[in-house]
Amino acid sequence: MDLKLKVRIFVSLFLLFFTMFAIFNFSAQNGNESNGLSSIFSRLFCKLLFSGFDEMTSEQQLFVVSGINHFVRKAAHFTAYAVLGFCSYTSVYLIGIRLKGVYLPAVMLCAAYAVLDEIHQYFTPGRSIKITDMLLDTVGGAFGALAAMVVGIVIVHIKTQLKRKKYKPEEVS
Repeated sequence: MDLKLKVRIFVSLFLLFFTMFAIFNFSAQNGNESNGLSSIFSRLFCKLLFSGFDEMTSEQQLFVVSGINHFVRKAAHFTAYAVLGFCSYTSVYLIGIRLKGVYLPAVMLCAAYAVLDEIHQYFTPGRSIKITDMLLDTVGGAFGALAAMVVGIVIVHIKTQLKRKKYKPEEVS
C-alpha cells in the first residue's frame, strides 16, 4: 500500500470518527441545551426568511421561531448524518470493504450509528428515543453515501478523460 493511499485512509477515518464524535456530543446535550442551540439557528433562519422579523414583538418572534424550530432540528439530523454517510462511504471505499459493493456497508454503518445515537439520547435528561429520527438519520446517511458515490464516479470519469487526452496516438509525433 503506497503512502498516498495510507494518508487518504487516515484522513477519511479521521473525518469519519470526528463526525461520529460531533454527533455524540450533540446527543449528549440535555433537552434544554439542544433546544437552545437549535433555537439560535431557527432565529437566524427567521431573520433571513422574514424581512420584518426584527420589527415583530417578542411574542410574535417566539411564535415564528418555535414554528420553524422543528424543521431546523430535523434538518440538523439529516445534515449530520449526510456528512456521516459521505465519510462512511469514502472510508469503506478506501479501506476496500466490498460487501455487496460499498454503498450498502456505508449506509448500514450510518443506520447502526443512528440506533446507538438514539439509545444514547434515552439516557440523556430531557431527550428520548425516536424511531422517526433513526429513519431520518438513515435516510440522511444514505443521501450522503450516494453523494460520495456520485463524486467518486465523476472523479474517475475526469481522470479517465484526462488519461485519454494525454495519451492520444495522434498527438504523439
